[in-house]
Amino acid sequence: MLKSILILLTGFSLLSFTLQTQPNGAVQKTTYTQASPQFKAQLTALYKSSLHLKEALISSDAKKAQQAAGGVKKALTQVDKTLLKDKAYAEWMSYQNLLNSSLDKIESENKLKSQRKYFAQFNDALYKSVKAFGIEETVYYQHCPMALDGQGAYWLSDSKQIRNPYLGDNMLTCGSTKEALK
Repeated sequence: MLKSILILLTGFSLLSFTLQTQPNGAVQKTTYTQASPQFKAQLTALYKSSLHLKEALISSDAKKAQQAAGGVKKALTQVDKTLLKDKAYAEWMSYQNLLNSSLDKIESENKLKSQRKYFAQFNDALYKSVKAFGIEETVYYQHCPMALDGQGAYWLSDSKQIRNPYLGDNMLTCGSTKEALK
């Protein structure tokens, strides 16, 4: 019996917990996959780098978006996957592949419409990464229902203020914050 309790407690110690604030003010507990502080710092740097890509798309500058995607790829190579073990490693690898693929496509595209489509895919993988492992600061998960020809799309932001990377100046404030990850 004592051995079973110790095994159970050991399993729980592999997870860390944080609180997640919903837009309606409700607080929800989020469980993160175990990741070292060093891995979280590297993931935070990746997220911060992605904000330059978001800003390039907000300003509707395809060339700047290509350059920013290269910078984000560099930050992605700095995330040390060997800091993760077992399931966490496998989970990160699936996200890393999607992040890399999306960034390659943004970097090779010179049309904003295509870049924005791949930016949505990139943000989906980045959101899942941040949600799974956590980072060192508050992240706002935002959504525009009109993005991508009415399909809707999400993005991550460091501000509650909506600055839509999918519609640029046409509808800069279209969207809402769906989640605040802390």
